Amino acid sequence: MATNYSPKIVTDGLVLSLDAGDKNSFISGSATWSDLIDAGVNGTLSGSDGPTVDSNGHIRFNENTSGNAATINSNYMDISLSSQISMYNISFWHKPDALYQDAYPGYYPTLFLFSSTTANISGGPWTGGAANETFHLWGPGGEMTYIKDDISADWHYFTWNWNGSIYDFYLDGEQKTTYNGTNGDGQGVNSILSVTSFRLANNKSTYSARGYFDIIHIYNSQQTLTNITQNFNAHRHRFGV
Repeated sequence: MATNYSPKIVTDGLVLSLDAGDKNSFISGSATWSDLIDAGVNGTLSGSDGPTVDSNGHIRFNENTSGNAATINSNYMDISLSSQISMYNISFWHKPDALYQDAYPGYYPTLFLFSSTTANISGGPWTGGAANETFHLWGPGGEMTYIKDDISADWHYFTWNWNGSIYDFYLDGEQKTTYNGTNGDGQGVNSILSVTSFRLANNKSTYSARGYFDIIHIYNSQQTLTNITQNFNAHRHRFGV
């Protein structure tokens, strides 16, 4: 039965849980970020200049990446899953180094990339575009869904949740208006993505994300607004939100 009170997180359907503040998941100075659900699943931190860890245990990626130019000489985390996961819900805490919508014109940092045997989905900020979108999901054929809300350069709780036809976007436990992408129908990913691997802070080629990340969860079941809000409230005190 799902946990239904704060400060506990919802555990029903939870298949991946990374928490840099938990010594069972991460120890400062280590290159391994371990899943608290599956002892055999470890994320590997890589890159030429980091990542680094602050005094609160939050992991910072690409602190020394210069300018806005895309670069593969960046740092990131790779994780190969022990089995395919049906990704109904992904959430994490993130604090960008700067306002994405202001500081990265023409540059589209990738916060995450999920890969399956047939398709990839990535998520990150989009500066402008014909519809003034600010954050989007990108599939094998183009933009899948997006929002228009500006996001401040503070800690935020990001969530994407499958609603039966698209991935809805939530920020800090609140659902945002989610629009279909410019190509309309999910771009070849119009059903749940079965994930086999995951990269954080880069898309395997370019466009590194700069900022802090912590507490990453993946669920293999759709989560209600009540559950998403509960998970937000469970950890918000750690991030001063």
